Amino acid sequence: MKIQQLLLILQFVFAIKYLFKGALGGCVGSSTTLEGKCQCEKYDLNQFNVYHAYNRSRNMCFALKSCEMGINGRDGINREILILSNLNRLNPNARNHIIKMEGHELKDHGRRMYIVLELGGETLMNYFHQKIEESGQHLIMLITKENEVLLTKILLGAAQPLQQFHQHGIHLDVKEGNFVVSLEQSQDESVIECKLIDFNTSVLFNREGNIATNTPVNFRYLNKTLMAPEIQDNGTRIVTKKSDVYSFGLMAFQLFYLQYFTGGNRFDEVKDHIEAYLYKTDQYSLINYTRLDRPIKACFQDDPDQRPSMNAIVSFLKKRMRLFLLRTSAC
Repeated sequence: MKIQQLLLILQFVFAIKYLFKGALGGCVGSSTTLEGKCQCEKYDLNQFNVYHAYNRSRNMCFALKSCEMGINGRDGINREILILSNLNRLNPNARNHIIKMEGHELKDHGRRMYIVLELGGETLMNYFHQKIEESGQHLIMLITKENEVLLTKILLGAAQPLQQFHQHGIHLDVKEGNFVVSLEQSQDESVIECKLIDFNTSVLFNREGNIATNTPVNFRYLNKTLMAPEIQDNGTRIVTKKSDVYSFGLMAFQLFYLQYFTGGNRFDEVKDHIEAYLYKTDQYSLINYTRLDRPIKACFQDDPDQRPSMNAIVSFLKKRMRLFLLRTSAC
């Protein structure tokens, strides 16, 4: 680890004890005084053990992740560091849609790991709802779908990072909370640029394109509610990039139809919703499919091989292609 990175971490770790003592906008400063702290009030990350931290010497803000190195969490923490370290070796343009790790250090006699990350903005759901409210529109879109243009831009911003990561591995925890809106937006008005985060259940590929032995799939910690059907089957448990594609479709479906499946194992409930959506029954009986429904339905195909790649989804959202080949009768 570079000396500069180590010093940066030490400054942040020292500042943790002052986290709730007058920091501006939830910002952890690298000193005990308010002088020199940033003014990023709208990027308050003081939740889920991720803190908004400011390094005065570099005049930059970062996300500081504080992780307890217990038995249950140790594998995921070490896995995330390993994966982000590998990604850091890539050409910046080959990983510019993936959050960057600035450094890490084990402290408190090995009981806690601190990871310094590039600072991101809002999660997809928070950003989406915030923009809807700012426009004076309604969140209810089950029939009218007046916010499809905005959501398409956001989903393109999320598809690009996943497309990029699929060159190197499988994420296995694709959900709206694991994408943050980038603080630096391009001039392309067709996309809301996002960053992919949280790799504690992800896997990397080896040179042959198989899952690397140092990042095996840890089925114990996968989100059972959001997992693809082929992973749910204890007899096969097939894990491919198409598993992420299914979860991407589920994420898009939840945002588009205001259905949020979190916590526990709600896979059967999710399955019922998807079936009702595909066959237009129950609460989905009055919906009219629109353009954004095409990739969502394509992601839900039972056969993983029939789901589109993230390359195809990005092309569709960029309007470079019009259709997906759907093989389920409901589609």
